[in-house]
Amino acid sequence: MSILKLLSKAYATDVLNLLNERGEMYFGEILNELDIHKSNLSKLLAEIEENGLVSLKEVSENKRMPKKYYKLTKKGLEILNKCNEIEKIQSENE
Repeated sequence: MSILKLLSKAYATDVLNLLNERGEMYFGEILNELDIHKSNLSKLLAEIEENGLVSLKEVSENKRMPKKYYKLTKKGLEILNKCNEIEKIQSENE
């Protein structure tokens, strides 16, 4: 999937902006911040990770299912900055 097509999906840039603001976050924290269904967020994060915009780290705690932590990559930050520049230019022209 192209990065442009990925970024056009609902909540994609919201996830990137959230990770940029907060740093590393686990799945439940992201879910609590966004008004999105759990399965949709899971699929979106997998696609974002596959495209190298976020990194994933799984941490096991007390024999529970591991927590999935997400963090913006350098590539993700560069893409996010470009998106924000485009949005700024677009809002100036409205």
